[in-house]
Amino acid sequence: MTNRRRSYLTGPGDSLILPPSSFALNTMYETFVTDTGIDPDRLVFDPVIGSPLPMRDYGRGPQGWDPSLNPAMFWHPLLWLPDAIAVPLDFHDENGDEREEPLTLWALRVAWEVIWSGMYDAEDGTWVDVLALYGLDIESSDVQARISAWLGGTPDPVLDSIDLTAYISENQDSTVLLAVDQAEPFRTASWGVHADELVTGLGHLLREATTEQEYRWAVGQIAYVAVLALGDTPPLNDGGQPFAAAWNTITEEADNPATPIQTIQQRAQYLQQSLTSLARVFYPEYQQLMTLLAQEDQLPTRGQLPAATPAA
Repeated sequence: MTNRRRSYLTGPGDSLILPPSSFALNTMYETFVTDTGIDPDRLVFDPVIGSPLPMRDYGRGPQGWDPSLNPAMFWHPLLWLPDAIAVPLDFHDENGDEREEPLTLWALRVAWEVIWSGMYDAEDGTWVDVLALYGLDIESSDVQARISAWLGGTPDPVLDSIDLTAYISENQDSTVLLAVDQAEPFRTASWGVHADELVTGLGHLLREATTEQEYRWAVGQIAYVAVLALGDTPPLNDGGQPFAAAWNTITEEADNPATPIQTIQQRAQYLQQSLTSLARVFYPEYQQLMTLLAQEDQLPTRGQLPAATPAA
């Protein structure tokens, strides 16, 4: 029998919102691009969300995807999002004014809908296998050939029928407004959890470094991940310089063998100090938000995903 749930880039207990691992963010993005073949410019990366999010684009193909994408990845529900959440939308704010949804809000909206519908289950860290729900085995070469043909425009009675619209919120304006309310506290909480992990990771890597090359790699790697996870953090002091610019410089210097090791050691001190400062300011906000969510325990569901049907 085809497995109806699969793990992919996630494990048991991994949250799809406010993921605790900064280090996984980089590998997630690169792995998703490699495994799917999707162009990076159609993949939204947000450190608040524990998965890259592909955006459908009907300019890329008749089904909204480049026909050359890897068909073996089309079990993944993020490639079957209903139209209402597949791309950012124009919504009406609390004042009734129409606004264009920023990608940061779209990412949070998609994450909530994916959680509510059961497409992703944080308890076991698995995603629903959409094709298995419709009686198709993604491991079958025949099924993969059908997907490739369908991506190119060939009609298919099963693939054309896949629609998860009934399992997401009917009123997406309300979900957008939820994301608007949550955007700032979730963003600052994200800064806190990522800064805390990175400063701990930096200390561990530097203690374990036994050669100059390992030391350089540790400093450069942490600085690089800091830009990915914390690149939008503001200066903590009025008139201060953005952290991301300094971290980018550290990454470049660490990768350059001509940079004296004494300079890299100085940069490591700054890196540790900047991450410590961010963790001190924002990690309590992460703890407070997690406590609040645990107390409220308000994660409504939208019903069960469709039962499996015989393959056609």
